[in-house]
Amino acid sequence: PPPLADFCYITDNTYEREELIQMERRILDVLDFELSVPTTWMFLMRFLRVAEADGEVDCLGMYLAELSLLEYSLLQYLPSQIAASAVMLALHNAGKPHWSTTLEHYTGYTPISLRECATLLHQSCTKNAPGGSTGQQQQRDSSLPAVGEKYAKENVRKVSERQLRDFNPTLFDQPY
Repeated sequence: PPPLADFCYITDNTYEREELIQMERRILDVLDFELSVPTTWMFLMRFLRVAEADGEVDCLGMYLAELSLLEYSLLQYLPSQIAASAVMLALHNAGKPHWSTTLEHYTGYTPISLRECATLLHQSCTKNAPGGSTGQQQQRDSSLPAVGEKYAKENVRKVSERQLRDFNPTLFDQPY
C-alpha cells in the first residue's frame, strides 16, 4: 500500500497524518474489520437459509459448491451464481420446488439466468459420482478424490455417493 505520507499529499495536506489514521480506524470499526471478498461459501450459507433447506439439501449444496472449485469451466461464473445454482440443484435433487420467488428476490437470479452454470455444475457432479447420472458404472475421478471422500461420510449424509437426479433443461423455463 502507499505510505501514509502519500495520502496526506493527495489531499493537498488538508488532513494530518493522525487524522487519516483516526478516519481509517473509524471506517474499519464501521465495517467491523470485515474486508474479505465474498466467496461462494458465504453466498451459499445465505441462500440455503433463504430456501429454508433441511440437512440433506444443505449437505448436497455444500458438496456441489466444493466441486465447483475443481472445475475450470466454472471460473467464468460469479460466486453468487455458483451458490444459487448449487442450491437450485440440491432442491431439485431432494424433490422440492427448485426455485421460489423468495430465492429470486434474495439471490437476484431467475432459473433461466442460472441455466448454463447449473448445467455445468450438474455435469461436474455426475462425472465425479460413482455410476454417473446415467446409471452406467464409471469410476470416480481418482485424480482429485478429496471432495468426494469428504462428502462420503455419515455426518454429511453420504451425499457424494448418491446419484444426482437428471434434469431436463426445460426445468429452467418452468414457473416455480
